[in-house]
Amino acid sequence: FAPTGLPSLKAIALDDSNEFASSRGGWLGDWDNLLFFHWVNPIVTHTAWSDVKVSDLETLYDAALHHSTDLSAASGSLAKAIGSSTPGSYLYHARSMMETMRVEAPPERRMCW
Repeated sequence: FAPTGLPSLKAIALDDSNEFASSRGGWLGDWDNLLFFHWVNPIVTHTAWSDVKVSDLETLYDAALHHSTDLSAASGSLAKAIGSSTPGSYLYHARSMMETMRVEAPPERRMCW
């Protein structure tokens, strides 16, 4: 039985290949459109997965909070700043880490239920 008084919602599909990507579903690597990245437990869970996740997140926080990071030059986007980083720059370590989660093509879509 549905509750009464629920507000109406507008639902839309999200671009889960670039804008709202995850470590399991695959990210196509578009730095200009990356808005949100979700770390998902892999299908085959490595014993140190939580350590890897924490290390990855620390890398991104360190990049975002480092005194040399100029988000205003990247339109306020950490993703754009990381995406434009070059070897040897402070942000490049974060870029290298994120590039390991890039896929060439999105996974085949299947019905959820």
